[in-house]
Amino acid sequence: MELKSNIKTLTLFLFIILVVLGSVTWITRDVEGPEEDYKEIVEDLNHIFESYREGGDPSDTLDRVKQNYEELFEGYDLDDDLINEIENDFGELEESFSEDGIISLRSNIAEAADQLDVGLPLAYGNSSLLIALISLLIGLVSTLVCKLSIDWDDLKETKEMIKEKEKRIKELRNKSGKKGQKFDMDDKKIIEGRKKIWGVSITQASVYLGLFLLFIPLFRFIYNEWMVAWLPFDWFTTGAFESIGVSLEYFGWYIFTFFGFSYLWRNLLLNKEEKLVQ
Repeated sequence: MELKSNIKTLTLFLFIILVVLGSVTWITRDVEGPEEDYKEIVEDLNHIFESYREGGDPSDTLDRVKQNYEELFEGYDLDDDLINEIENDFGELEESFSEDGIISLRSNIAEAADQLDVGLPLAYGNSSLLIALISLLIGLVSTLVCKLSIDWDDLKETKEMIKEKEKRIKELRNKSGKKGQKFDMDDKKIIEGRKKIWGVSITQASVYLGLFLLFIPLFRFIYNEWMVAWLPFDWFTTGAFESIGVSLEYFGWYIFTFFGFSYLWRNLLLNKEEKLVQ
């Protein structure tokens, strides 16, 4: 009983942390002035990298990045060597795009932004980490809610009853064709037991799905088309999965991390009887 009370307290505490983390993500989403201009540059650089890896021509986007870069840093006293490196990066990319060149340009512009004390807000600069942390907590809270909200002893008894009834029916059917009424009674109990087990499965699925859906509007409003994570391979640039490409936006990353962490928590915290009935 004390253990169950402690789990309830932990679940409530984790839910509060989850709400706080979601609130921090919301609060730190706003950008204005130089930060907004820098965010636009980073977003365009991400699109350039994505387009290059997918075999496209991001020349127009590069022109826009160069124009925004010049407008953002105009009049500021930056390190001369850094300015030369950025100009060289632009020149090399205008002649021929390369992965190393795009990464170098982004790194050098980020260093220039640091000199101006300009950076991405927390919600964007750490988007993959924030979404992963929220997914981790949602998976943990969902698992603990399932563990607390269902009478697992009753479910275990129901499963054992079904096994016994099925065994009994099989034995009776191997005998004479009599006792048909007994078959009907046993069949009804089996059906009722299976409905109860199915209800538990639906309850668990509803808990996970409900908490999962709760954060989608938040992520959509904040991130929309912001690139959250890069795939380390180019498998999805052609064919049936071409729409995935080489990067994940908020929804793809959220699904990946949520189901991954949920699977982990279920295996760590739930025993065989407490998992979804297969």
